[in-house]
Amino acid sequence: MASLEDHDSIDVAGFEAAKARGEFALTWEAHGLSYGIPISIETELAAGRTVVMNGSRRMIGDAQARYPRCLVTLITADPEVRAKRLAGRGRETEAEITERLRHEGAPVPDDVEVVRIDNSGDLATAVAALVRALRQA
Repeated sequence: MASLEDHDSIDVAGFEAAKARGEFALTWEAHGLSYGIPISIETELAAGRTVVMNGSRRMIGDAQARYPRCLVTLITADPEVRAKRLAGRGRETEAEITERLRHEGAPVPDDVEVVRIDNSGDLATAVAALVRALRQA
């Protein structure tokens, strides 16, 4: 099954080389994978644009240190909904999904203000809530 996520994939050596060249604004590891946000967001922010990224709770501190005005939005869904969505991506086995959900949910640091959005229902409702939060930020 093809992934519906908008992302670029590179191998570990390519990721490490790009990281060493400074091609990422932020990087982190989660679920055995490495993730990075392209440095090109700096250009967008400098132009006054809003940048939305999907990150990990593990990198909130780094994001806030680099971007003090960032809005932390915790978008969650019921475990059953997350399991179905993860299965639909086709990247993990059922056992891996069960294990992931069992360990998912690293705490958000206590000093971080968070906007919480429940994405258990239809996508339009969650998107509208995110847009409202961004407009109020």
